Amino acid sequence: KPVGEHDIEIVKCSGQSEDNKDDDKRLNGDDLERHKMELCSVAANFFYVDRFPAQKLHPKKFVFENRIKDKTILGAAPYMSYVGLCKIYGHLRYVAVSSKVIYANVDEDLQTIDIRHQFLGLHYFESILKFLPKKLYKQENMAKEVRPWLEAKSTFYLDKQGLIVKHVMDDKD
Repeated sequence: KPVGEHDIEIVKCSGQSEDNKDDDKRLNGDDLERHKMELCSVAANFFYVDRFPAQKLHPKKFVFENRIKDKTILGAAPYMSYVGLCKIYGHLRYVAVSSKVIYANVDEDLQTIDIRHQFLGLHYFESILKFLPKKLYKQENMAKEVRPWLEAKSTFYLDKQGLIVKHVMDDKD
């Protein structure tokens, strides 16, 4: 510590201070699997879940990177608005809309969860043409006729508490 006003303080760097020793704690495989199952449930029921679980997002550090449209959103609140607009878009553009998870993967080293998913829909005009011939008034027949309108891979980055700090959506593998 400096004694006078002209003395220089010398600080020794020892790698990690005692305050930062818990920074290297990571989620174990079971925790990541639990988070994967929760995110898969949300992705599979994307258009029918009331809200994306906002409590799973880091409130201050969250970043959404949409590489399909080359757009980045900072913050959990704007992301929640964006998710809501995507749901509205799907319901307005298609008579029947749903989502499906193709696969999900956990990377313990990077603390990430990868989910490959599809958004499925049936256009209004197509549903009018096929309504009686394909018996689209039955739910199971409607489900057979929907087609993918978006297929993407979402990568969720988690911090040590299990909060999502980054979501990257890309249509390329």
